[in-house]
Amino acid sequence: MDLSGWWSGDPAAPEAIAAAVDRACHETDFLLLEGHGVPDDAMDRFVACCDEFFALPEADKLACRLPKVPDGNNIGYTAFGEEASAARTAVDHGW
Repeated sequence: MDLSGWWSGDPAAPEAIAAAVDRACHETDFLLLEGHGVPDDAMDRFVACCDEFFALPEADKLACRLPKVPDGNNIGYTAFGEEASAARTAVDHGW
């Protein structure tokens, strides 16, 4: 999904991008974003950190799990199968 149109000056672009994000979240529960402006080296560092974190033993990852908040929003690690989404009944582990 290309986000570069957000900054194009086209007044219809943000609404179209928001609709595409909504559709993806409900139909596939997955987004692959480009045109976001985040430098490649920052993305590479982020991916390396994610790889390192998710390679940890489960007990270490669970130490990063925070209590569920009343509105159900997650702000920490979730183990496999703890969450559901609009498109799937169980979501793999995430942050």
